[in-house]
Amino acid sequence: MRLTPIPAFVARRGPGGLTASLSATIPHDAAVAALGPIRAFGAAGPLSLPGGDLSAAPGSAGGRFTTSTAAGAISVTFDRNGLGDGFAEGESVTTAIGPAVADGVSSVPARLRVTVRRAYAPPQLLGPIPDQVDLLP
Repeated sequence: MRLTPIPAFVARRGPGGLTASLSATIPHDAAVAALGPIRAFGAAGPLSLPGGDLSAAPGSAGGRFTTSTAAGAISVTFDRNGLGDGFAEGESVTTAIGPAVADGVSSVPARLRVTVRRAYAPPQLLGPIPDQVDLLP
């Protein structure tokens, strides 16, 4: 049996109805990044945003989300501008937005969430290690 991973960006119609979500992690110094399309699995029709495409819509903790709808998929772009540059090593912030997504039968709030993370710096050599002297008699 072959298992196919479910992408991070998905809209799916299941027993509970339509659900849509996107979750991604990007580096703190990333430029504007296309996060990818929200793909549909079992949707009743092509995906759309009933409120129209987003244009630099602010996330809950900063950053800007932009969407475009084409060929039944919703592409999402994220700009971290507005989150600030004061990230300490290992620090991260998660920002989100919840636009409505529809498949022709129902409309639900999508969960679009991006975590911006600053990685830890690699260790640096402080200098040569001096010769060791055996102090035992």
